[in-house]
Amino acid sequence: MATNDVIPEGSLEELNTLEELRRRERELADFIENASMGLHWVGADGTILWANQAELDLLGYTREEYIGRSITEFHADSDVINDILCRLTNKETLHDYEARLKCKDGSVRHVLINSNVMWEDDKFVHTRCFTRDITERKRAEEELQKSKRQLEELLAREQMTRADAERQGDLTRLVLEGAPIAIGLMEGPDHRFALVNRVTCELTGLSEEQLIGRPHAEVLPEADRVVGPILDKVYTTGASVTDEIEVELQTGRRHLLVTWTALPGGGGRAGSVLYLSLDITDRKTAEQALRANEEQFRAVAETAPDAIITIDEGSTILFANRSTQKIFGHTWEELGGQPLTMLMPEYLRHLHQAGVKRFVETGQRHIGWEAVELPGLHKDGHEVPLEISFSEFFTKGKRHFTGIVRDITERERAQEALRESERQLRILADTVPQLVWMAEPDGHVFWYNERWYEYTGTTPEQMEGWGWQSVHDPPAQRRRRGVPLVPDPRQSAARFSRAHRALVRDEHGRGRAAAHVGRVEGSKPPEGRISRHSLARAAYPAHRHPRLGAPAARGTT
Repeated sequence: MATNDVIPEGSLEELNTLEELRRRERELADFIENASMGLHWVGADGTILWANQAELDLLGYTREEYIGRSITEFHADSDVINDILCRLTNKETLHDYEARLKCKDGSVRHVLINSNVMWEDDKFVHTRCFTRDITERKRAEEELQKSKRQLEELLAREQMTRADAERQGDLTRLVLEGAPIAIGLMEGPDHRFALVNRVTCELTGLSEEQLIGRPHAEVLPEADRVVGPILDKVYTTGASVTDEIEVELQTGRRHLLVTWTALPGGGGRAGSVLYLSLDITDRKTAEQALRANEEQFRAVAETAPDAIITIDEGSTILFANRSTQKIFGHTWEELGGQPLTMLMPEYLRHLHQAGVKRFVETGQRHIGWEAVELPGLHKDGHEVPLEISFSEFFTKGKRHFTGIVRDITERERAQEALRESERQLRILADTVPQLVWMAEPDGHVFWYNERWYEYTGTTPEQMEGWGWQSVHDPPAQRRRRGVPLVPDPRQSAARFSRAHRALVRDEHGRGRAAAHVGRVEGSKPPEGRISRHSLARAAYPAHRHPRLGAPAARGTT
């Protein structure tokens, strides 16, 4: 009976892909807690269920101070968080929703929130919130507005009196050249550059001589496709506009945060447009990379077939994916913040606690961390056979552990079926009347059935390895010197028959030669070389096989 006839094909395929799945799971486990963006989950009642380390670091709270409290306690504006929860409850998805969060040290952080709700059977399970810190951006905008007000006042004074024009011009130039952002002035309906600072020239890749007196559309035609309509609107309506834009310049594709403001001219009409432009290309590139990581995290987390669980040094569950519920039967609300031992049989809990404590103190492991087979405890009380791989990582100096947990119930069943099949095969081989053995290609015999030992009067110790030669008729061996018991493994035939004499012992230990015919079956893997042989041998009277000659006389061997 071949092994492939016993093990289900699906089980073999599962075993073959196990290593690849382990690698993917390790990557996912590391990604979850090391994400650079703040992540947290909030329940239907507004309670914070889980947060990653980036979220805690952003606000300065410990896990115990943050998880389990209402999210409304950490929002600086109650109307904002109430609106967020209302929209999420109505199944809206939020994109870049601006809010202010209160830090432990009393400061306030400006953030953008992307969030939606995980629903199961139309039940609000928890939110999935991604928090991006834009405090520095808000500060930059405030600085931009401050610079804008200063320049507006400066330019207004410049236009109020021509007598002070030269003096005010010198002061304006001083302010412009020292500013860290691009600042300039464009006059008339065709938006001709009247004033530019050093940063404007560096950003556009053009000199002051190339810009002054020329229309925006002429010197920056690609950028004007985006900026031109905005300049027209500001010039004609007098309204100020602040926006993020992406434009093509000689220095490359740039992301800019720009404020355009109309300055009064004669007759109450706008005479010029003041711009203040901050290059945020590096920040946008980082945000795009962060979004890509976020999408990767979502895709992997939602499709992971095995349970993924993260705990801290105290074995408190910090994260569990959706497959955890499938394996253990617990929802995240039942798992979050609870000890990992709730997923273990009672008799293993003290061993786990002692093992984690010893590892934290000494760094010594009491079990392996790769593909460890241990039982788990389902919510309904039955044990689940599991294969677990662990990993350790640090976030802000704090140790965490992530386990990738696989339910191996089906694999256990397949292995038990294989063991039962092998047991039945051994019983069958031991009860047939023929002599049966298995050998390597070089003739080294590694197994005989019980009939062999009964027939030859030998023991397993006597037959080990090349012991079979002692029960073959010595004269026949001399006549057939050089003829092996098994065929050359390179030959193409995997089956043949051969006649032999073998010594048979009676109850007094005396032996005589008896004729046999053996049939050899060779096991051939796909590459075509015979890897093992099995033989069934039957005894016959000597006269029926004249090739063997007359039977040997009885005698002591």
